Amino acid sequence: MKKITKALSLCLLVSIILGIFCACGESKKGNDVLELKLSHNNASTTATGKEIQKWADRIYEESGGTIKITVYPSDTLGASNTFLDMLDTGVTDLQWASTVFCPDQFYYLDAFYLPMIGVSSCEAGMNAFWDVYEQYPQVFDEEFKDYMPLIMYSSGSGVIGSNKPIHSVGDTNGLVIRTAGGTCTDLCTAIGASPVSMGPGDVYTSMEKNVVDGYMFEWPGLDSFKLQDVTNYYIDDDIFRTVLCIWITREKWNSFTDDQRAVFEKCSLREGSQHFADMYQAQSDATVDGILAAGQQIYYPNEAEHEGFVSAAEKVWKIWAERTTVLGGVDPMDYLENVRDTLAKYE
Repeated sequence: MKKITKALSLCLLVSIILGIFCACGESKKGNDVLELKLSHNNASTTATGKEIQKWADRIYEESGGTIKITVYPSDTLGASNTFLDMLDTGVTDLQWASTVFCPDQFYYLDAFYLPMIGVSSCEAGMNAFWDVYEQYPQVFDEEFKDYMPLIMYSSGSGVIGSNKPIHSVGDTNGLVIRTAGGTCTDLCTAIGASPVSMGPGDVYTSMEKNVVDGYMFEWPGLDSFKLQDVTNYYIDDDIFRTVLCIWITREKWNSFTDDQRAVFEKCSLREGSQHFADMYQAQSDATVDGILAAGQQIYYPNEAEHEGFVSAAEKVWKIWAERTTVLGGVDPMDYLENVRDTLAKYE
């Protein structure tokens, strides 16, 4: 009888110990850290690189250390113009990128990239993005069915930098101008220039060697790639503004727990995008101040010259509308009119 009692006691002790180990194992699993990769094409020392790291840090802190995002700058995981493939294959989980890298993917969002539509500041573009996004769920539920932006904002003013003065549309005839692609390529053609699609890292050398006569670039990006060192003249007429986002696949998003999604939502969407808009505006202003302090020329067109660029841009708007597949029964040109009205509220 004593042997049976001792055996039962031993079994009970073993069960308790195993239970403790199991409980510890479950507790550890419950506290697993969600580790994610984020890729972008800026150097970590640039204003954009620093802001992306701050965003990752905010998520880490808000999650209590349970969501850790490792940031890979300077396209170390792969070229940004392949970012959708990188997201699909899991090379990266999150990607900061412009829609210019996928011009046939997000037509309705790219309405904000159309030239001369009236984006007057980084904050104005950001607020208009989120207003329109909320106004057209029938459009964006379809356009963002595979990918979704967590951060969405507007770049600084897009300018033409060149080695000769440009004051009007007539001054661009015959010039070879670098663009990032998309609707800026159509604008180059509309103003009589020859567009050359080129990655941002190649522009400096191309200007230095006179391979191109000029380029289209936004102020903050121009500063990031030191293009003011190889440029003499600039024309600023809010010619375009790039759409910039931090992207994630729907599949990855749906794999998160409700608590994890809540952390991202708190640090992203309109409130999170405000940080990026403020950073880009500050960098734009600093770039302009630096260029003027160096004695370089920035030209701001008069009313007649401005209208010349608008007339060219209107041709691009029509091309965009013809290319755009209608989503949610929303006519592209009616949608564009509402985009411009929404932008006007923030002018």
